[in-house]
Amino acid sequence: MGTQLTGDAAFPIFIILLVVAMILWAMAFTRLAPGFRIILDSRSGINIPWVQTGWVSFAWAFLFVSIWPLIDVLMVEEWDFTDLLVVVVGGLLFFLAAAAISPNGTYAGADGDARYLEVAPVFFGLFATLQVWLVVMDNVIFGDANAARIGLSAVAIVIAVILAFVRSMSLQKVLSPVAWIFAATAVALQANDVIGGTLGRPDDVAPLQPQTAEAKVHVQ
Repeated sequence: MGTQLTGDAAFPIFIILLVVAMILWAMAFTRLAPGFRIILDSRSGINIPWVQTGWVSFAWAFLFVSIWPLIDVLMVEEWDFTDLLVVVVGGLLFFLAAAAISPNGTYAGADGDARYLEVAPVFFGLFATLQVWLVVMDNVIFGDANAARIGLSAVAIVIAVILAFVRSMSLQKVLSPVAWIFAATAVALQANDVIGGTLGRPDDVAPLQPQTAEAKVHVQ
């Protein structure tokens, strides 16, 4: 059960959705930028393991690549509460993940490997949830999920769950690049579908334009 808004009534929801999503993605940027600056500043004296540097770099790449699927979101004409919640939750998950993995002042004087292993359970839990969100996004918003993307995301989720509990830096350094490959490929396939216009769209997906006729509100 939910309320669907179309026409003029849908347009304010569309604006709210866009603003909230952009704010959350911008907040993630504000956490990643200082963390990357700490990594690049050799004078800070903070020791960051290369695997954490890799995850911060992956988060940067995900931040920009994930903008492409949002393009298709802008073409959805009818929204209900579930759609809105799904999109906003994705931005929130990414913000929290970025905040967890980005190094900060608390790393000063601490053992880099030990500090990384402290934040690993939180980060990888959020990372696994974010992969689930990508699949849910395809099904709830667009009504279609590519089998290849589901498979790649599933592998990335399994690896992330393992990394959340592994306390060995050696194993972290082996499995992390594997997770990058699978997760990055899944996101790239989704972005490619959007760019190529091949992502399946249900009947309620079309370029959103203000309607002159009276807005209709349907209650399911």
